This record gives sequence, C-alpha cells and structure tokens, in this order.
Amino acid sequence: MAAYRQEATLGTDASDLSSNCIEQTTEWSECSTSCGMGFSTRVTNKNSMCEMVKQTRLCEVRPCPNGQRSDKQAKRCVWTKKSLRAIHLEYNNCTSIQTYKPRYCGICNDGRCCTPHTTKTIQVEFHCPQGNIIKHPVMSIMTCVCHGNCPQDNNAFYRKLS
Repeated sequence: MAAYRQEATLGTDASDLSSNCIEQTTEWSECSTSCGMGFSTRVTNKNSMCEMVKQTRLCEVRPCPNGQRSDKQAKRCVWTKKSLRAIHLEYNNCTSIQTYKPRYCGICNDGRCCTPHTTKTIQVEFHCPQGNIIKHPVMSIMTCVCHGNCPQDNNAFYRKLS
C-alpha cells in the first residue's frame, strides 16, 4: 500500500511518485534470538515506488555461552567486546570478508533484561563456500539498556535474582 501526499509539493510531474511520497518506516523489531546470530525486521516505503516493503537485517545481541555460564557477568547493562581483536562475522556458513569489533549487550543483575537501545545498520560482505559473495545488512549495537519488558521464556536476557 503506497502513501502519497494529497497535493504535489515538489513539482507537477505525476510520473515521479517518490517526490509525492510520505515516508513511513517502522522501528526495527527485536532480534529473533537472545544469543547468537538472528534477524530483525521493519517495514518501510522509502523506495522509488513508495510501496511498503519488509526489510531484514542480521543481528546478534550477545554470543551464546559455550555450555557454561561465566561467573564474571556484567554488573550493569553495558556493551562489551566479544574479543580484544577484530573477528570475522559468520552467517549461514559464510564468513565476512572484513573483520569487525562488534558490541554486545551485557546482563542486568537486578532482574531486568539488557537489550540494544541505539543501533545502526551496516552493509557486510560475506564470502560463501560456493565462492559467491553476498551483501547483507547487519545490526551494529551502539548502546544497550536495562528494562523490565523481558521475554517470559528467555533467561539469556537477564540474570535471575536468587
């Protein structure tokens, strides 16, 4: 469904739909997983046809623990680096061509969950085993926040009070 202004404000050429389009874009959804690579989506009409389309980006709120939980959990919701050195991102058996130093959300000790608050989307090129290169949008976390609106079935977002 396209959304247009009632009157043309940027000229009289009716063939240029984008100039008469009222841009509408939803917020990105939460990441589909609380740890490991997942995806988030949004809907926007920011295109030449002013049509609502679904966009998808890869996201990773935090790495999944390797079968064990560290006792050295974050005492507050802050971003932490996965490693001190840059790493290659991995998605669907493909590896990023460049290395990155991604930020991840920590764990809140007070029963709230820690999720991304401010993010941006970057384009990442992945090299796949078949030899082809794919580009995919990826969420880059800028800041995280503790809040009480936690998923009921997922304890990876927060640490339970004992």
